Amino acid sequence: MKDNKAAYEAVRGKQKSFTQEVDTVLRRIIKASKIDVVNIESRTKSVDGFCEKAGRDDKDYADPLREITDLSGCRVICYYTSDIEKISNLIEENFDVDQANSIDRLGSDSPQEFGYQSKHIIVSFNADRLRLPDFQEFRKMKAEIQVRTSLQHSWASIEHKLQYKNADHIAPPLRRKLFRIAALLELADEEFNYLEKNIKGVRKDIEERIEGGDLTQTINADSVDIYTISSGVIHEVRDWFKEGGFTVAPAPPSARKPISKLIDTLIVCDIGSVAELDEHLQRVRPRELWREAIKGIHDEWRSISPHPKPVVDTFTIVRMMVLLVANEKLFSKALREVPFGPTLQSSLSKARKLSRPSLMQK
Repeated sequence: MKDNKAAYEAVRGKQKSFTQEVDTVLRRIIKASKIDVVNIESRTKSVDGFCEKAGRDDKDYADPLREITDLSGCRVICYYTSDIEKISNLIEENFDVDQANSIDRLGSDSPQEFGYQSKHIIVSFNADRLRLPDFQEFRKMKAEIQVRTSLQHSWASIEHKLQYKNADHIAPPLRRKLFRIAALLELADEEFNYLEKNIKGVRKDIEERIEGGDLTQTINADSVDIYTISSGVIHEVRDWFKEGGFTVAPAPPSARKPISKLIDTLIVCDIGSVAELDEHLQRVRPRELWREAIKGIHDEWRSISPHPKPVVDTFTIVRMMVLLVANEKLFSKALREVPFGPTLQSSLSKARKLSRPSLMQK
């Protein structure tokens, strides 16, 4: 055992470098594939961890340094079970895979197996990468890459904390509870996978209906987003905001807050469908009257803020359009329940008093 410990201590620095290189390659190929993941983490087994594994009674290692395949370990935690296969394929395309020592628990229905479903892939650098000078020192070194969903990872973490590896080891009163939790997590993974597969189809259907003139769609994130993209009056008013001294920036792609605030505003204003939203915005005739309102908002902004060019996104513009036309009761209620930033809220309130009579003229 002392010889094994000394041998691992001598090479652990190199092992850590290998772990870092595997981690770097893994992050690079996943980023290039545009697969969103929750996290990528890595570790090099500690000296104590190596000695514990090398000395297990159920193992008979002749050469632990060569036979233990998880001295370097990486873990990819993804959102959907469908991503596990995509990421596994990427790994196989970019590494040499030791199939004999890899473990695929996906699809396992054994109630005795509490490790939960995931993939454990044993890899080494392939010939193309080993031709590069910086990688040649890592020849014949192996790492384990685990690929699992966030729910699978939660189960594995709790299982490790509870220290139960087999259902037979669990007291009967607890066994049924743990089986139920495992079933719920697996069902949740399946349902999230279903949603991920079908959400694009639902959005496509809404898009085709709205572009075809069917505006009866109820207000939701997809219908509002699609209408905002396709509406002529919104495009025109957005351009006038730019001409009027505003910077119109896109909402961050990962942020749902701007569209959520728009939807909350529509709910407060009793607008329940795309048709009602369109009718609300089309009430201003001629459209050029929006220019006066935009100028008023900008002038008020300039009078109270040192920043010459206020920044807004399209969803915020639509919120302002809705509220400029709304009656006083709904306007006040919306500002209380779904407020803007202080400067914009003050500017909108003051400009509305001046512009609403002309906006609502018949």
